[in-house]
Amino acid sequence: MLAFLLIPIAEFVITYILAHAKHLPELYALQAERHWKKGFAIQELTDATLLIIGAGGIGQEIAARAKPFGLKIIGSRRHPQELPNFDQVVGADEWRSLPP
Repeated sequence: MLAFLLIPIAEFVITYILAHAKHLPELYALQAERHWKKGFAIQELTDATLLIIGAGGIGQEIAARAKPFGLKIIGSRRHPQELPNFDQVVGADEWRSLPP
């Protein structure tokens, strides 16, 4: 993959993680309807776990951007090895047996 694409792709992944955790599509829809919902369950990312399947170039850029949010980051790759910003790296199929 071309190196200049790694960062933009990683940033889009972080954008979607935040959009999911903060329910942005639903919030935008409510805003358009001028309806304000009380007691909305917004998730915090701190102490949540992010599994990155494929801890290559893009996966490592995602981990670097996710780590400051306080996420526990687990990576998966064919040949597991310690990597910066990952709390754990497992083999390609080992992620399936990780506890939820």
